[in-house]
Amino acid sequence: MDDPLKLLLITRNFPPLLGGMERLNHNLARELAAYGEVRVIAPSGSAAHAPTGVEVAEVGGGSVGRFLAGALSRGV
Repeated sequence: MDDPLKLLLITRNFPPLLGGMERLNHNLARELAAYGEVRVIAPSGSAAHAPTGVEVAEVGGGSVGRFLAGALSRGV
């Protein structure tokens, strides 16, 4: 019996932010959800834009350092 695939995507580029990388990461999460459990760690406001079946943990803070520190604590 195979265990279901579990994926964690950590990104500062996710909707509601606008741009090509944001669309790419949103589509990546959506498509990967067809193969297993997908969780995303992304900036505040992202959970409202998550694809169906994708759980989003929001991390606040404006700087890269703050985001990384928050993402590390959420990821653990």
